[in-house]
Amino acid sequence: MAVAQSQHWWSEHIPVLDDVEALDLPPGRPFEAPTGGFGWLCDADKEHSAGWWLTWAQCFTETGLWPIGTFNPRWEEWGLGTQRWGEPWDHHPYRIPSDVLANAQEFRDENPDWFDGDDSDSIEDEAADYVTWPPHLELAAPSVLPDDLLSTLGPVPYSEQLVLVPCHRPADAPLALDFGIPNEGITPGIMTGVLRSWEQRFGLVPVEFAVEWTGFQVVAPPTDRAAIERLAEEVTIFAIDSVSQGGIHASDDTTQHLFYTDFTSPDVFVTKRNWGIWWD
Repeated sequence: MAVAQSQHWWSEHIPVLDDVEALDLPPGRPFEAPTGGFGWLCDADKEHSAGWWLTWAQCFTETGLWPIGTFNPRWEEWGLGTQRWGEPWDHHPYRIPSDVLANAQEFRDENPDWFDGDDSDSIEDEAADYVTWPPHLELAAPSVLPDDLLSTLGPVPYSEQLVLVPCHRPADAPLALDFGIPNEGITPGIMTGVLRSWEQRFGLVPVEFAVEWTGFQVVAPPTDRAAIERLAEEVTIFAIDSVSQGGIHASDDTTQHLFYTDFTSPDVFVTKRNWGIWWD
């Protein structure tokens, strides 16, 4: 089995304030991330933010700043630099699972009373409701990633405001932003663990965060049927309410905003480069 390697395009350092202020940055202000280092909150700019995303993504290894956009500027409201998770959402908001399946099993192990009834579904049952094959419940085999992964990223369709996040790897941006999906119990730790797993195997990077909508680019989606089915199950288990309500959307065109496009079936979704998940 080929093992995907992404460490060579991680950043080796977390920028301090002097590093950030020495860069030629868009108008904005610095902020200190709760995980360490300083980032930059760009002023809202509907005209230029989408173009800035690709520029900053491709120089990530040098800057240690990963760009995240939003379509509805709320960064100022989110209390950048603070950690606000915990009760009532989760007792362990910053614990990082290794992958989707491990997180689902850990949740069941910690909440046995929720799943001991005759009418409770197993993880396999939940997946089987939304895929057209008998569930495998195994992680998808990794793709082979290109050596220069950042150069293969594409432009993004739209962003109203950009935040440059200090982190060693793109998947860790949720921790630095204290970002998760409260309505689905997806904490910053869970979001980071799932993204790390998909980043490592398929070159997935986060593009856009909002509590209603998340966007991603996937550099090397699976191409063989076995991996496609397994990754489709991972997506289904991670975002089961979104799948059940027609809330996953994908395209190979990274310049297409997926917010209003039709539902994409899980097995087609995971073969595309441009992923959007509607949460609420």
